[in-house]
Amino acid sequence: MRSRHLVVVFVLALLAVAVPALASPGWHAETVATGLDNPRGIDVGANGSVYVAESGRGGTTLVSATIEGQPAFGCVGNTGAITEIDKKGNVSTVVALPSLAEAFDPDGPGGADPTCAVPVGFAAVGPSNIALQGKGTLSVAMGLGGDEALQDALGSAFGSLHSVLPNGKTKALANLAAYEEDRDPDFEGPDSNPYGVAHVPGGRLVADAGANALLHVAANGTISTVAVLPRLDPVPFVPPSCFGDLPPPVQDLFPPPGAPIPPQAVPTSVAVGPDGAYYVGILSGFPFATGAAKVYRVDPGSGAVTTHVDGLTHVTGIDFGPNGALYVAQMTDASLLEAEVCGGGEPGSVLRIMNGTTETIGRFILVGDVAVDRHGAVYVTTGSILPSWAGGGSVVKLTP
Repeated sequence: MRSRHLVVVFVLALLAVAVPALASPGWHAETVATGLDNPRGIDVGANGSVYVAESGRGGTTLVSATIEGQPAFGCVGNTGAITEIDKKGNVSTVVALPSLAEAFDPDGPGGADPTCAVPVGFAAVGPSNIALQGKGTLSVAMGLGGDEALQDALGSAFGSLHSVLPNGKTKALANLAAYEEDRDPDFEGPDSNPYGVAHVPGGRLVADAGANALLHVAANGTISTVAVLPRLDPVPFVPPSCFGDLPPPVQDLFPPPGAPIPPQAVPTSVAVGPDGAYYVGILSGFPFATGAAKVYRVDPGSGAVTTHVDGLTHVTGIDFGPNGALYVAQMTDASLLEAEVCGGGEPGSVLRIMNGTTETIGRFILVGDVAVDRHGAVYVTTGSILPSWAGGGSVVKLTP
């Protein structure tokens, strides 16, 4: 999955411009919670309670580790959370969970004095997504973004699947990082980042954004590979708009203009469709082209992968409504590469797709995930990679 450096630069670019947060005509937007720490996954219960996976803002314990293949220092602490917003708007913590964020480096990248005394907290790693089962039991996917060595440095909670009971008690269900280390289904090297989760009879589905695979976790914790998401069709490399202003050594790091690059299919979300099939949302990897992302359909029996919707951009969440419509969260409608290299940024979108028609129902900063209740109200996490000290993220309710 993309580097944290890219994400942080993208955040700062967005914060530097005026970003609209708008419901589309015919839809009403209501903010139901604010000041959340990196809110990612979201689910809604039959009783009207909304549950949010907050990835937190790191902590005060300095850890040296290799993060996404690069030596780095991180800050770990129990600032991640599963948060409940009841139908009256009351916000409470179901359980606190571990969180990792980058350490502050006063000397810049590679400096010798990283510290956790100064909060950073952008794009933290922690609880990535949740799925509600029964009367309040939650399955929680904990992110990682690396291999078992990183998990050993941070703690076994990361890179794993957990259950959380309504009383806040947690239980580890499966070590997905260990499975990736052992099996590496996509043969791209061990890298686990559990990011999406859904319940199915007899177990759970997990979209592992590092492994590029859809996994099944049985009730007894046994993990199996449902499908490996193949690399996407090649896209011609388009240099960022400020390419000519970059020094030659930096220019040399980029492929030639027009070079065909097959992006990795990075699965960020999973939902069970009305037909019983598994649907997987894809955030396309480098070069992070607009229009390259998809929603795949995975046959539960054979694991066959087919395209359900294409032409999307940076999908980070999907869900189905009670009438069968597919709702899609796009983190941003622009290229992440453009934002990293040149600055600037655009908000993301929430899409409603039904009978071959795509409708934008809202545009928000840094869209994280989407969940639809039994009445058709749509809940969205926004500001999904912002810590609370920087304004934090929100949950927005959209109704027609």
